[in-house]
Amino acid sequence: MAAGAEPQFGVQATRIGEFPWTALIEYERSNGHLAYHCAGTLINQRYILTAANCVSGIPRCWKVHGVRLGEWDFITSDVCDSGHAASWAPIDIGIEEIVVHSEYKRFDERQRNDIALVRLSSDVQYTAHIQPICLPFQNTTTLIAYTVGWGITAKGVATHRKMMTHLSVLNQKEYLSVYKCNEFNITSAQICARSLVVHQTGTCDPGGQLLHYHGNEYYLIGVGSFGLQNCGTGNAPVVFTKVVEYIDWIESTIY
Repeated sequence: MAAGAEPQFGVQATRIGEFPWTALIEYERSNGHLAYHCAGTLINQRYILTAANCVSGIPRCWKVHGVRLGEWDFITSDVCDSGHAASWAPIDIGIEEIVVHSEYKRFDERQRNDIALVRLSSDVQYTAHIQPICLPFQNTTTLIAYTVGWGITAKGVATHRKMMTHLSVLNQKEYLSVYKCNEFNITSAQICARSLVVHQTGTCDPGGQLLHYHGNEYYLIGVGSFGLQNCGTGNAPVVFTKVVEYIDWIESTIY
């Protein structure tokens, strides 16, 4: 399935080349071990959009080390997908600068303004499996959105292959009464969503993407903020930073 094709309903493994804007943020721990703990989204040749808590709220002994683009399966990069053998190896790239929204406060329970930009050390060369996402320039009224990433399965095991999941975007009446996003006192600059399936594979990565499909294009409408551990399993809400509310900030920050 091409990157611009709408997926069928349900939780499913992606194919190589799908959702080519997905990024992983790599951290160096105090013992020198490197690991991925957050995701991001490629928005142009030089910038990744992610959550502020992924780059500002990390343990003191951790250091943001780099970004991986084009990853699909941690086990192997040499795949035979749909009968076509190819080597689509991911690339690792350094970081030049990290810009956290000036009004983000690390210990704010509501996680307001949980958004950040990561400037890469060099321009990314686009390929079939590394492409930028479209940004929204107006509010959407979608009821169904998609998350893409690795996340944790219903059995508590990290997936090795990039997965896609549907989420239901809740309106104000729903999240105030039934799903209790009001416990978080979310703002108009946040999106509350929940899973459509009670027991499913989670793909909600911190800093990851909430996508809206419209006119044969995907748009990044949300950045994974909190409540992501169970990826909205059952009635548990998931909260995303609403990207359209930060378009002016993004445009004024990138250079």
